[in-house]
Amino acid sequence: VCPANVKYNWRNEIEKWAPQCSVHVVNKGKEPIPSADFIIINYDLMTKQLENLQRLVPGGMIIDESHAIQNTSAKRTQATLELAETCSSVICLSGTAISNRPKEFFTTLNLLNTKELNERTRDFCIRRLKSEVLPDLPPKTRTFMPVQLSKEQTQDYDQAAQDWAYQYDNYVNFGGMPAGFVLNMLTDLRHQCGLMKVKPAADWIEQYHESTGKPLVVFCHHRDVLKSLNTEMAERDLHSSVISGDV
Repeated sequence: VCPANVKYNWRNEIEKWAPQCSVHVVNKGKEPIPSADFIIINYDLMTKQLENLQRLVPGGMIIDESHAIQNTSAKRTQATLELAETCSSVICLSGTAISNRPKEFFTTLNLLNTKELNERTRDFCIRRLKSEVLPDLPPKTRTFMPVQLSKEQTQDYDQAAQDWAYQYDNYVNFGGMPAGFVLNMLTDLRHQCGLMKVKPAADWIEQYHESTGKPLVVFCHHRDVLKSLNTEMAERDLHSSVISGDV
């Protein structure tokens, strides 16, 4: 169980590390769930899919970003906990595992970070200091985050790709292809991809902010993508400052 914007990353990681296992990603609240070694579902679908999941009798459960179910009155929390009670093993993953009301409580716990806190929770949590695993850490971590897009979100890109393909076929068949045509085509399609990624990127940024409370630097290639992302952040009440060639 995880946030919607990391479902396909979970699938990719499972396929990478356990290629012998079958994986199914749940995308709709009413779709049937086939039997598989791993079922990946986001929190928002837990309530609608609870009965289907219970019928599968899962042996274990991984709850990613488990602070997302801190509100016990929320239906998705109740559904997640109900399913967890039937599992023989449950693993909770979170960068902010101990939180009640984040505005009131998180800062204090983050500030304490004491040996006493570690000792009190060591029976329930695995904690690793950076100094303990430093030799195992790569100099830089690169993660590819796949995104599942709707037909509405890909409409402009599909139309642009179709228009470019039509022009390309004409030049191939009848000659006279202008210099730099293919480069212009790829540049425009890259631009369309940037516009498509604004909302998924905003989802990931919002999740990162809620999980860590840390600032984040985001790079965009096109100015209108940068502007759209800044607008999306403002609509989510997340403060962002923009630096572009205009500044």
